Amino acid sequence: MLVHQPEPSEQQRIAHVLDTVDEAIAKSEAVIAKLKQVRAGMLHDLLTCGLDENGELRDPIAHPEQFKDSPLGRIPKVWEYQTLEKYTISSAFGPRFPGERYSDTGNVALMRTTDMDNDGNLSLEQMPIADLPLDEFRAHLMSDLLTGAVRVPEDMLAVVGFDSAQPTVVR
Repeated sequence: MLVHQPEPSEQQRIAHVLDTVDEAIAKSEAVIAKLKQVRAGMLHDLLTCGLDENGELRDPIAHPEQFKDSPLGRIPKVWEYQTLEKYTISSAFGPRFPGERYSDTGNVALMRTTDMDNDGNLSLEQMPIADLPLDEFRAHLMSDLLTGAVRVPEDMLAVVGFDSAQPTVVR
């Protein structure tokens, strides 16, 4: 079998092109990582400070009079603190879906109280994942997070944003 071997000068040009592509990929990955950090920061600000009547982010330092104390910490005065219990129609213990639906490559995560520590941090390590026909479970869904418990101590209640990479918990 014959294999074509380019001249050394052509090999160098090919290596240079491949190095340039690798460098561009690395720079793009760095930009993506930075944008994910910016997004997380913006979500944190929006979910803790909110927008004022002009659509501007509220500033707790420049305008502390726009904020009040709550069990969750300082929140905008126009926001209400409510427990999840007020919005719960029903709850039950036990699996929300059949055992054969559990799957490491599923489309829905089931958050349980055991998946959150006392500081409100969410752990994905033991969180069950299921492959579910979403129409059957639509009533249980919060975005792409399926909730699996309602008796959570008040100091652990959180606003949770979940994507496939990392959960975001704002206490």
